Amino acid sequence: MNNYRMWSYSMIAIGLINLDYQRHQAHVLGNSALIILPGIILLGLTFLPAAKKSLETRYAQITWLVIGLASIAFAFTNR
Repeated sequence: MNNYRMWSYSMIAIGLINLDYQRHQAHVLGNSALIILPGIILLGLTFLPAAKKSLETRYAQITWLVIGLASIAFAFTNR
């Protein structure tokens, strides 16, 4: 679970950095929310006993890897 928590913390941190650097852009709150919300959801899932078991599957690992990489790529490419 520690890897998932670190992954979610990185998504949240990158989203908050994105919010700070692009604060004068028109849609910065929506763009940053697309980065921060998956991190918050993943962090919340790591504390739920029922979700912990499902997060250990290979499918969940790949799914969260893709979601995380997509949100981080979006953070670096949005303007």
